[in-house]
Amino acid sequence: MWRHLNWIVALFSGLVLIHGVAAVPGVVGRAEAQVKGQQSLQQLIDGAKKEGRLKIAGVAGGGRAGGAALGEAFNKRFGLNINFDYNVESTASTTFGQAISEIKQGLPTSFDVINGPIDRSIQLCKAGCQSIDNWQQMLPKGVDPVRASPHPVDGRAFVFATREPGIVYNTKLIREDELPKTTLDLADPKYKGKFYTAAWTTYVAYGPLVYPKDKWLKIMEGWGNNKAATITPSQGVKRMMLGEFAFEAFSNSYYYFQEKRNNNPSGLAFFRDLIPIDQIIHVIPKGARQPNAAKLFLLWATGPEFNDIFEKHSSTGNSNLETSEIGKASMDAIKRFGGKTFKWTDNEKTLDLLTWWATPEGVAYDREVAKALRVQ
Repeated sequence: MWRHLNWIVALFSGLVLIHGVAAVPGVVGRAEAQVKGQQSLQQLIDGAKKEGRLKIAGVAGGGRAGGAALGEAFNKRFGLNINFDYNVESTASTTFGQAISEIKQGLPTSFDVINGPIDRSIQLCKAGCQSIDNWQQMLPKGVDPVRASPHPVDGRAFVFATREPGIVYNTKLIREDELPKTTLDLADPKYKGKFYTAAWTTYVAYGPLVYPKDKWLKIMEGWGNNKAATITPSQGVKRMMLGEFAFEAFSNSYYYFQEKRNNNPSGLAFFRDLIPIDQIIHVIPKGARQPNAAKLFLLWATGPEFNDIFEKHSSTGNSNLETSEIGKASMDAIKRFGGKTFKWTDNEKTLDLLTWWATPEGVAYDREVAKALRVQ
């Protein structure tokens, strides 16, 4: 195969010299890139076989059964027989800090692969994360490189799932046309006592992209005054389905899909003015013991085969993939509601705000938001 591809490259190169065809160098470049991609992929496979193990800080929502299914498919895909350790007890709040501490001490890291949000991934990469050479040529078929590994962590951190927080509601308690249409509407007295929020500010952090900070603080005060309770979403949605609450604002949409599968009265809607798209990312810390297996896994996890398994076990899709049923259903719903979406990696403005949240001023403002939202 390699000899055949090299012959094609040589042939195209000869045509350029003889005829001076301007378009051919691009073809040559693509052929050479494909060869490099195949060679790099084989090197990772060979390296993974020698390493014999892979330890991943996994996603709790996928459960042990999901981890086992991923390991079986990963080994089969690349002809491996490695020990696939998918830890579902780990949390991003601890694994990233632990990895950064280990890197600074020059120690091997506890995990080869860590998953979490973009801000933690950026922080880890500042301390030290591994990059993948020729990664664009090794992505699964149909995966968009720009979406799979966005700036500023391109080639180092890779998106394997997305969450589209919206309004998950009990269809027996409230109709779709009765739900708030924008984030401002939740300050309306008619919603008092009908909804709850989570005990964190992860998704409301996107608010200053749409509204001035002082206005957003007022909006959060309206939410705080009207909400019935602050609850962990996994518990809140159960109580919602039993009729205690009508809806949750900025709820992870996978709760809708989970409850729908259980034949509960679950509905999904979205605010028109603000819809965060939460990118869930895999990253390899500098001190990973099994870097080849880890890189192979990161690339594979951007594609449809990983998504099919992960989506089945976690009800979390990947809106970057056309083959993701849940990702597509979420994006179709967003289009139906005419909502405006935001990712932290959209542009310099979004990245600037993400960076600002970590400054002393941003930390102080976050405390004010939490106080207004009554999650402290």
